[in-house]
Amino acid sequence: MEPITGPRILVVEKDRDVGETLDALLREEGYEPTVVATGSEAMALVDRGGFALVVTDLLGWWPDQALDQELLLRERAYPTPVGILTAWPLDADMVRRVGFAFLAQKPFDMDDLSRHIGGVLATPVTAGCRG
Repeated sequence: MEPITGPRILVVEKDRDVGETLDALLREEGYEPTVVATGSEAMALVDRGGFALVVTDLLGWWPDQALDQELLLRERAYPTPVGILTAWPLDADMVRRVGFAFLAQKPFDMDDLSRHIGGVLATPVTAGCRG
């Protein structure tokens, strides 16, 4: 088993190829990612704790469900910040207003995603929601 190299990040990504890509890229950045494909897997892991950040794709299949699962995940993960990584057209200000740490759009640029992650992990939990 490899030693933990940096902050632990839970990645919730239903697309296996994207999950594998994120795993490799985050490891290169010095993080310790755990990648899961479903909301139920994510909920079980956040209940155990130990993550510095959760990054999730949108798990709903319809526009009116866009943040349903993620809001539950965010509440369950608290005080761990949760960021959204999606191809769905969402407003970044709205995403922050409802309590998410950031919105990163797919296809993602790793430098942009790294800035989001670095910014969140450098922000103390007591800082609350940014908006």
